[in-house]
Amino acid sequence: MKNPELIIVACHAVFIGENKSDLYNDEKWILFPFQKGEPGYYIEHLKAGIDLLSKKENSVLIISGGKTRPEAKEISEAESYYKIAEIENWFGFKIKKDRVYLEEYARDSFENLLFSICRFYQLFNKHPLKIYMITWEFKKDRYDFHRKSIGISSDEFEFIGVNNPEDLDLAKENEKRTILEFKSDPFGIQGILKEKKHQRNPLNLIHPYSCDRFNYILSELKFK
Repeated sequence: MKNPELIIVACHAVFIGENKSDLYNDEKWILFPFQKGEPGYYIEHLKAGIDLLSKKENSVLIISGGKTRPEAKEISEAESYYKIAEIENWFGFKIKKDRVYLEEYARDSFENLLFSICRFYQLFNKHPLKIYMITWEFKKDRYDFHRKSIGISSDEFEFIGVNNPEDLDLAKENEKRTILEFKSDPFGIQGILKEKKHQRNPLNLIHPYSCDRFNYILSELKFK
């Protein structure tokens, strides 16, 4: 594939079900209390990524989400989303599965973006010409800040917000605090943001990425 574009789907939780009847059942997901009732929205994010992959022949999809929950043991968020795609028969879209990859180390939104780009580099030994970031609509400003923090231009990047949670006001209120935290700590390596990474890394994993454009950042993120 010549100079492929990168589509990223950011994961939010771990699906532990086995069949289609489990997909929208909260009991078949490992969720925080505030995530109850949200799995259907996550599935829409995944569907949007596969839809875009089917329309863009010169692209690859990376599903990003680490092994963030102790209850899930070795199952990553990304692996569980791939399982959903299989259960849903890829939502009826005609795609080649060899264009879908997993990124299984990300612990937050910043790493969803950065680590997916580095996973792409690991696979193709080049940087993507274009990046499509798929997630919650209310996170648009956050990802705009993330891409600026790592030197990605607006021409290289397109944000695709698929939907919003039911309690959008609460989500926006919490989002304001998170953006302020990232503005004072863009890579999430201090204080509250670092603690969140620790909490989302129960297996004490360290990312394996090396990527010439971002190695100075990656070295800062090599902690358990």
